[in-house]
Amino acid sequence: MGESTKRVVILMNTFQTVAREMVRGIARYAATYGPWELHPTTNPNTLRGRDAPDGVIFRPLYDVNARVMRGLRLPAVNIHWDSAGFPRIPRVYWDDRAIGEMAARYLLDGGFERFAFCAEYRQMGYSLGREKGFAETVRNAGGAQYDLFDLHSACKSGVAWPNVQKHLGDWLAKLQPPVGVLTATDLGGVDLLIACRRRGLRVPEDVCVLSAANDDLMCEVASPPLSAVEIPAFETGYEAAAVLHRMMKGEPTPKHPHIIAPKRIVERRSSDMLAIDDALVVRALRFIRDRAAESVSVADVLGHVPLSRRALELRFKANVGRTIQKEIWRAHIARAKQLLAGTDLPMADIAEKSGFPNAQRMTEVFRRETRQAPLHYRKQCRIP
Repeated sequence: MGESTKRVVILMNTFQTVAREMVRGIARYAATYGPWELHPTTNPNTLRGRDAPDGVIFRPLYDVNARVMRGLRLPAVNIHWDSAGFPRIPRVYWDDRAIGEMAARYLLDGGFERFAFCAEYRQMGYSLGREKGFAETVRNAGGAQYDLFDLHSACKSGVAWPNVQKHLGDWLAKLQPPVGVLTATDLGGVDLLIACRRRGLRVPEDVCVLSAANDDLMCEVASPPLSAVEIPAFETGYEAAAVLHRMMKGEPTPKHPHIIAPKRIVERRSSDMLAIDDALVVRALRFIRDRAAESVSVADVLGHVPLSRRALELRFKANVGRTIQKEIWRAHIARAKQLLAGTDLPMADIAEKSGFPNAQRMTEVFRRETRQAPLHYRKQCRIP
């Protein structure tokens, strides 16, 4: 006989895209391995009484939720950065430090030498993790300038909108363009873009802005549209459901948190910038990146730039740190990664749409440059 239907409460607010994606991940697992009866709610009283659930996946966003969860005696999984009050409840969450590292590498690859991190509430665990990963990565790059802004600490007279904009603007005025900025959240990124516009700072030419989360609605309506590190919300929900399922079957409670790496950077207009002083190198880079889905050779690049191959190679080495061919491969691989993570296309189609002559050649270059096969990368990024 199959398993009886399990009733699972999802105790969290679902007004944000990230939260809804986590619920979708939970629902995908339940549909695959159920039957489960899912009950998304913000009411902790659903965990009590005769109709108590078989398990709960929760985010401790409210004090009442925290109090209820501490006294609970049923399988539970925490999908929030705050685990201090729940030492015995397993946690599944994304890697905030890796989010900061990914953003820093992206900006470093864009040629930036000056960086800044903008936190709305620096003391929050998610913000501290992203800041630490970002700061350590840019500092390890050697000689990089770094600045930090904590909005909550700066706004001692209150976080009313005019006060927020004033302090953001004052901080931005002290930064030397061009500068690459990571904000701890998408909302912080939107606020920063408005402050840039009010101070007459061009985005991305003066301030290149990147946020963390990738709430698609918020990022798309921002002016200009906001680039963001996409956090693995769907995967977090899916893995949390898997952990809860094992616990409901009587398996031991995990002793260590399950931390999931960020997915990718979704590029929009706010980061469409190369902070390189050499205009001809920038022209060549844009030519390569604009044709990531096409077959491009070094000869094609040279036909677009009035320099000899030796001259352009030397300038690439000095400004980018890679050869022209390496940069072409890098653009093709970035395109292939997008398709591997976001589509179900077969390898032959992905190779064609990523500028490779065939799947075999794509696999050879992908494996050499990333130290893993395309199929392995897809498996890491996708939920079955």
